[in-house]
Amino acid sequence: MKIGEVARRTGVAPRLVRYYEQQGLPTAERAADGYRRYDEADVERVERVAGKVRAGIPTRLVKAAAR
Repeated sequence: MKIGEVARRTGVAPRLVRYYEQQGLPTAERAADGYRRYDEADVERVERVAGKVRAGIPTRLVKAAAR
């Protein structure tokens, strides 16, 4: 699925999904046309990351905890 669908399903703005990806949370595959492609696991990951960030945990700590 594309980033817009991930944004709709998670309630996270596409720009924020891109930011999470830049931080290594999640990692999307790139299709031949250059678009990011996400799967169900990525949707769940974005939801978890967004929940932790809303709780006040910085993304650098979320990333460290995911290792």
